[in-house]
Amino acid sequence: MQALAAARLGSEVGLLTCLSADTFSKELIRIFQQENIDINYLSEEKEIATGATFIFTDTTGQKSVVATPGANQRLLPEKIDEARFLILCCSS
Repeated sequence: MQALAAARLGSEVGLLTCLSADTFSKELIRIFQQENIDINYLSEEKEIATGATFIFTDTTGQKSVVATPGANQRLLPEKIDEARFLILCCSS
């Protein structure tokens, strides 16, 4: 995950995302907190699975990506507006 890599390289990182309220997500949240990632804009959604993306590379180097949005389907404009400060404070 890019957020985790950036945090481990010393960047200040905040996440704007939706996760399911499942065991997998609880472990992710624990790791994010351990790595000092700002999770103030992370929401836990009930009755929907956490999204996942898998990247496969075949023997010729050709990549295939399979993604299921899961709980991120609930990342609606209102939630993005709530995180406006986090977004505006980002630097490249």
